[in-house]
Amino acid sequence: MEFISSIFSGVWSVIQTLPQNDWTKFIPEPNAVARLMQWFHGLIGNYGVAIIILTVILKIITMPLDIWQKYSMKKSSVKMKSLEKTIEKIDKQFANDKKRQNEEKQKLYKKNGYNALSSCLPMLATMAIFIIVFSGLNSYSAFINVNSYVILEKAYIEEYNKYLIDSPTGEWAVGMTEDQIKAYAKEKADVKVNVVFKDEVQEDFLWIKNIWRPDTWEKLLVNAEGFEKGSMGIPKLPDEAIGDPFVRDIYVSVRNAVIKANPGYFASFDEQGNMEKNSSGELKSGWNGLLILPIAAMGLAFLSSWVTQALQKKKGTTSVDPSAQTGKTMMIIMPLMMGVFGFMYTAAFAIYLVCNSLITLITTIALDRPIEIMVERKAVKKGEGVKESYKR
Repeated sequence: MEFISSIFSGVWSVIQTLPQNDWTKFIPEPNAVARLMQWFHGLIGNYGVAIIILTVILKIITMPLDIWQKYSMKKSSVKMKSLEKTIEKIDKQFANDKKRQNEEKQKLYKKNGYNALSSCLPMLATMAIFIIVFSGLNSYSAFINVNSYVILEKAYIEEYNKYLIDSPTGEWAVGMTEDQIKAYAKEKADVKVNVVFKDEVQEDFLWIKNIWRPDTWEKLLVNAEGFEKGSMGIPKLPDEAIGDPFVRDIYVSVRNAVIKANPGYFASFDEQGNMEKNSSGELKSGWNGLLILPIAAMGLAFLSSWVTQALQKKKGTTSVDPSAQTGKTMMIIMPLMMGVFGFMYTAAFAIYLVCNSLITLITTIALDRPIEIMVERKAVKKGEGVKESYKR
């Protein structure tokens, strides 16, 4: 009896349960668009598919504006073609007076009903939708990343504490030292965290391990410093959250448990086959993605701009058309902008970028000929001609 009593008294001394802190007020509140995305996900069941379907729906809704923009651009290109010779005369006549040259061109444009800004309104609407979607996905990403950790932390602490509390009477703890009991509790907590991560938290899509992290060399779960100070898709925690509820050691334990079972692409292992750790004791996770979405977003943005320029050039756009110069600029700016968003923000938004650019490319090609016919028929019906006299 004394032997058993001594074992129990020794085991009782290890019961130092982890604190269960209240995260409620530190979880970012998703905005209205994010809530809509959450509801839409409830219908579909997969965020990647939900984002694709939502992008298609938005494209269908904005299709009239898209057709209007393409129609305006085509109409302007045709009109500019008819003004080409007159513009060349103005360029020669006022070659040494750029101010007068521009004034005379504006008179010509006004008299012939040419407006370089006629297609800008639909573009502004497109940009507004872009910003709304970005805001929604960014807000929801912040909510998901923090809330997901809270779920994992709760599962870890509850499982860890359960085994510590059970240790004085549990047969599994007989003969174990304090360190062995804690190690056993941690092992069980690690298993529990991975089950919860796969069943309740993880949102993978195709090759992407975590859709709420970038499809790049970024990690499946950000390290403790990134979670504390803010990282891609994760807001900075307020000062009052540091220490309580955010405890760095607990975060490292939870993250290590997840990363160990989900190492990601190109993870580093030592000679014994164990994942390497940094100086803070955190496992060196592999990549969350393979750079496919950011590169695809850049490539499709460039291809879409190039096709638009090629079609305009083939059907009437000339070197004197201001829209041609704007198009060339956009061929550089748009891919760079898509690259920044694709690399710097979550894979969820990169999916939207790729899907949106692909649909834009397809509709640009599909609508080119029908819109050209519409412009030609309207010109014939109105009997539009070139009013070369631009002087008042």
